[in-house]
Amino acid sequence: MTLIPVSKARGVLLALAAAGTLLGTTAGTAQAAPQEPRPGNWVSLTLLRGDDGFGDTTDVLLRCPAGRGSGHPHAERACRELAAVDGDIRRIDAAQTPCTMIYQPVTAYAYGMWDGHRVAYARDFANPCVLHASTGSVFALAR
Repeated sequence: MTLIPVSKARGVLLALAAAGTLLGTTAGTAQAAPQEPRPGNWVSLTLLRGDDGFGDTTDVLLRCPAGRGSGHPHAERACRELAAVDGDIRRIDAAQTPCTMIYQPVTAYAYGMWDGHRVAYARDFANPCVLHASTGSVFALAR
């Protein structure tokens, strides 16, 4: 068994800590940049209008990267927004949009796969304006 002098061990530990700090800073910076979605990502989106469970529904399949087979009218933008939050709709930054206080309930559902992980989302909104302010282009299903 070889013993390392305390001063030398302390120097090695300081060097490793410094390298870890530099690597951590570099990785954090790279992750902050918006990423393009990897092939194979998909999310099935459903909007249910009304609060009685019998309202109008709209169903769309969003495939990312956007292209053939995606029925979403704003697929490229929605894919970019989902890529920026690693597919987690809850993490989309809410827009500072003024919305009326008219009650027109809408429920948003989503399920699918994003970067190999399952995606599931369900939330009620007071009206479509609040929905779009909270979820960006993901649930902008009208053409």
